[in-house]
Amino acid sequence: MDESPERALYIAPLPLAEWDQDVFDAFEPMRPPADSVFAQRKDDRKKGGARTAAAFGPMARHPALTKAWHQFNRHILYFSTLSERERELVVLRVAALRRSEYEWAQHVPVAVSVGISPEAIERIGRTARIGPSGSPGPDAAPDAAPDAGGWTEHDVAVLRAVDELHHDGVMSAGTWRQLATRLDDRQLMDLVFTAGAYDTLALAFNCFGLQPDPEIAHNRLPPIDGRG
Repeated sequence: MDESPERALYIAPLPLAEWDQDVFDAFEPMRPPADSVFAQRKDDRKKGGARTAAAFGPMARHPALTKAWHQFNRHILYFSTLSERERELVVLRVAALRRSEYEWAQHVPVAVSVGISPEAIERIGRTARIGPSGSPGPDAAPDAAPDAGGWTEHDVAVLRAVDELHHDGVMSAGTWRQLATRLDDRQLMDLVFTAGAYDTLALAFNCFGLQPDPEIAHNRLPPIDGRG
């Protein structure tokens, strides 16, 4: 995939002036709860003038799909049984593995707001892969791997689960057992569906050629260690 910031859009955004009621209805499920970090992000975006998030423009071209997706994603983002920290670990790791600049930039400020340190976020972005034994894969720098210092055992298990789902299509029995010491069945289901949902979004954002919104464009996805 061409990672140049000048990538051309593959699906042009639908101008806000052309949105009809079906389009507005499609976005209604994603109205953030008033006391959430996502409501604050919406307010911050409004300070730059009336505009929508970059992802909304292409999605507005397909209201039926967008509405169905948002009804699902509303649970994942706002009402998951995972903690906010667990959810953001999953999302950032997916964004890093898929090299999705847009998804990464959107969720870095969310991750910081729920207590994930900038150093930890940088490490998530730089890691290549966690091997099946839990040690870094051959392309990962040891000090960049989630198993390195600064992570709880549970953080490591969450991040490794995302790697295994991405690379192998399934969690290993060991990772599942470790997560099950802290997570119940519903939480394990939410973890799998969160990884899958944000993998789908990362693929879509990459194909649409989205660039981060101006107020978060400085949250650049770091290069994978050993790959420049």
